Amino acid sequence: MYRFRLYGASEREVLAKRLDQCLQNWSREWLGGVAKLSSSLATVDHFQPDDKVKWRGMSHHGATLAYSLSGEFSKRLALETGWCDSAVARKASSIWDETIWDCIDALARQILCPMAGESELSSASAATDLNDDSVWLMHGAGYVWYSIKLDQEWLAFILSPQVIDALLVSSSPTKTGALSSRLRAVSNGICKLELIAGVAEVSIGELHTLSPGHIIQLDKVIGQPFKLYTAEGREVSDGYLAACGNNKAVQLAK
Repeated sequence: MYRFRLYGASEREVLAKRLDQCLQNWSREWLGGVAKLSSSLATVDHFQPDDKVKWRGMSHHGATLAYSLSGEFSKRLALETGWCDSAVARKASSIWDETIWDCIDALARQILCPMAGESELSSASAATDLNDDSVWLMHGAGYVWYSIKLDQEWLAFILSPQVIDALLVSSSPTKTGALSSRLRAVSNGICKLELIAGVAEVSIGELHTLSPGHIIQLDKVIGQPFKLYTAEGREVSDGYLAACGNNKAVQLAK
């Protein structure tokens, strides 16, 4: 059954950030973080490999990636990172081609990691060359084109909806994470606390006759902890009277 899928602006923003994070991790690990890479994201309606450009594919649990690079991308990458100069790349072109594809395959595994629920996908997830049979994607099918540029050269990935869904889910904050963020947001605020020693009921007549020296019996028994409240009346904890230097203090009981 055909599933129509379009991505909203917030989903595209989250997806771009997640993919850029994969790109940065890969760049640090494989390129030493020195390559000046830029990226962009767009939806794609069709995909057609041909003989002029080599396309590779990788899949994991039904989620698929297709990826390719422009003719001079590998040479520009070699010069940018200092791996080798253009003369060396030309002389050992077959060896260099395999090296660059090993490098690109590693980025594909980074992108597929959320499908496995792991921080790193096994190298056993092998890449395969795609043939020149046309693969047409229907409009709104949920495929995305992720393009990485190095000067005028490019490296492109086509992500299936399953990959995108996994990336979006992996970017969603957990309940703990969301709570931690809220706590960090208000952690510098000030909250006044009040200690209630106890409660007593007196008549209006008794209140009128009170004078210094009178003792009023409270509802708290000696040795029983007092209640600690916020200024708004919300109970925080129980505590006992204590001392801190020259000040009275409260030692929390729970």
